[in-house]
Amino acid sequence: MSEKLGEDAYFRQTHRPLVCLAFLMPWVMAYEVGTLVVGTSADTVPPRHVVAYLLLEQFFNLFGATALYLPGLALVAILLAWHVAARDRWSFRFKTLLGMLAESALLALPLVLFNQLLASRPAGKVTSWSEDLVLSVGAGIYEELLFRLICITLLSILLVDLLKIQRGTALVLMVVISSLVFAAHHYPPLGSDPWHLASFLFRAIAGGYLATLFVVRGFGIAAGCHIVYDLLVVTWTAIHA
Repeated sequence: MSEKLGEDAYFRQTHRPLVCLAFLMPWVMAYEVGTLVVGTSADTVPPRHVVAYLLLEQFFNLFGATALYLPGLALVAILLAWHVAARDRWSFRFKTLLGMLAESALLALPLVLFNQLLASRPAGKVTSWSEDLVLSVGAGIYEELLFRLICITLLSILLVDLLKIQRGTALVLMVVISSLVFAAHHYPPLGSDPWHLASFLFRAIAGGYLATLFVVRGFGIAAGCHIVYDLLVVTWTAIHA
């Protein structure tokens, strides 16, 4: 059967795990290479990583897994396993990836405007623009992997499959819980940002926005939106510093 064309086909394609993997792989590679390049130029050993990346590494270490690039490999393994389990076809259209990039950029704009209106970002550690760019890519990938794909999936198993909560109510709970956990992880004891109520509220609302995108538009779009948002904010901040 030939693939259905048009807008409806594109919106369905963006949910496919193979398409999400193809869309995110260049970003994953950019982050891994970027951490090495920036870390070497800044004499940072080991290179700095986003908190979500380190949390995933620590989780794997509990089981004795200490190989390099485990969070990135986990992303690939999860999406490939999902693809195989769904018995989906091994093909996609390149123009779908271009559409996802454009959609991610468009959906990032409300977050950028909200960030500027709230002006809630507290002063943190002084880092270079290049390091911030690399960390922005990592945050988009691994925070979405941990707090959307993994967290919401586990919450779905708990709330829908085990507790038998009505799906609509469960979806609201998934979005709220994952958003609060996402916001909280930026501060001690997990993160290093100083506590600031306005920044917490912004991150919780932004997390709700991204969680909604994950549910409605899929993992790839949510991660792409997060990446583009962070890149735009750190660039804007660097220009106006």
